[in-house]
Amino acid sequence: LFAWFMSSSTVIAESSGDVKLRLSSALGWGGAFRGEEVHDGDSVFVPPGGTAMLRFTDGTELALDERTLVVVEMPHAGERAVTLRQGSASSRTGTEGLTLQTPAGEAKLGAQAEASVELSGEKLEVLVKKGVAEVKGGGQSATVRGGERVAAAKSGTVQLVAWPVTLLTPEPQARMAFRSTPPALTLTWKGATENARVQIARDRLFAFTDVELPAEGGTVELL
Repeated sequence: LFAWFMSSSTVIAESSGDVKLRLSSALGWGGAFRGEEVHDGDSVFVPPGGTAMLRFTDGTELALDERTLVVVEMPHAGERAVTLRQGSASSRTGTEGLTLQTPAGEAKLGAQAEASVELSGEKLEVLVKKGVAEVKGGGQSATVRGGERVAAAKSGTVQLVAWPVTLLTPEPQARMAFRSTPPALTLTWKGATENARVQIARDRLFAFTDVELPAEGGTVELL
């Protein structure tokens, strides 16, 4: 008699900075390192200046920005969910999709979708870049498709104006590995309005801006 058990664990695919992991059975926090498993009920915290990416068994990836806290939930009815307690994240889903739960509402991402979510106070903002998501808040539900933005709160859901600018290259959340001197990187975008400017910074909050220039050209090469 043979049996095959599928693991429902998640792996920390990438980690930079002093990322923390708290097991569901523990009170204290420990280090979260690349390749480490994150099980149902475990929490991951990304401090200022850090980043992390979780990878699920179906290929779904969840990139966590700095100052972000998430809890990996036990699958319900075969659906994987993560609770976003604070901060922001971006996901590229695999074959099963992913539900992002927050105190303000939730975003259920379909399979093969790309979206970013940000929890700000009591409001959740969802930007779908590809595919479809169902966003719920205050008893209301909204279907959000690629290029659309929606805010959710306890008062309901509200359609937001889509961002006019789209980054073409590199892909959102792209990471470049290198040794010693970093290679040249070309950024391209479309949709910049007149007199718009582009800023390039070392941190998501743009506390340390390295480059600022007019955005009309649609491209810049970083050396």
